[in-house]
Amino acid sequence: MSQSSQHLNQARMNEKLVRALEKIGEHTDWAIAICYYSALHYAHSRTSLPQQHGQVLSKKKEKFGE
Repeated sequence: MSQSSQHLNQARMNEKLVRALEKIGEHTDWAIAICYYSALHYAHSRTSLPQQHGQVLSKKKEKFGE
């Protein structure tokens, strides 16, 4: 399975979890955090963003010598 497919699958699973939390009416704080990560996974699946979390920051540090 490609990295893009893995991100897409994770985004969809996150959305299912949010819907389940909405049904029981609890843990809205977690639902908001899960929505954020779902959006992040959708972005990773559709763009050329680095596939490993934290990779963007480390590349910036290398480029600017930080």
